[in-house]
Amino acid sequence: MKKSSSKNKNSKLLQSFSYYCSKHPEERFWQALRNWAKIPFLMINRDGKFDYNSLEDTFYFINKNK
Repeated sequence: MKKSSSKNKNSKLLQSFSYYCSKHPEERFWQALRNWAKIPFLMINRDGKFDYNSLEDTFYFINKNK
């Protein structure tokens, strides 16, 4: 694998998101990500099925490992 001399491709986005989080400490992680990305919602699918009953809005999602 070729070693890249440039920074990680995500470093600017991560820096921008970190800055947003520092300016909005009242927001939970998933709220901040949604608001920073300027999208109306983020959905997760825990069981891998592609139906609306399997989707969960991350707005109130607190523990990512549960």
